[in-house]
Amino acid sequence: MAKGFKLQLLSQEKCVEKLLKVFIKNGSFKATESQAIQVVELIGLVFTQSANYYALKGQNIHDETHLYKGLATILFAVLPYINLPAGELHHLQDAIATHSLVSRLGES
Repeated sequence: MAKGFKLQLLSQEKCVEKLLKVFIKNGSFKATESQAIQVVELIGLVFTQSANYYALKGQNIHDETHLYKGLATILFAVLPYINLPAGELHHLQDAIATHSLVSRLGES
């Protein structure tokens, strides 16, 4: 199981790294290469550990709430690097706050 988890984590990190490179290239994310690497690690840490964190706090981890809390934490951490029009950023923040991010992906 550990080998499978490692492979999945490496795959996730590569995917996030590719996305960040696209966002940096198109100007929607302002970060240096070393900052982008730290953001990739931060995202990996939050997504792999958030369920444990909320379980230790006695919170329900069997619904999507902890996932959205993780997304909100990540957004808070990367907000200084995001370069989006205010309306788009507000839409993203609202989708995370209302737990409707997945249902809104097709609306753009």
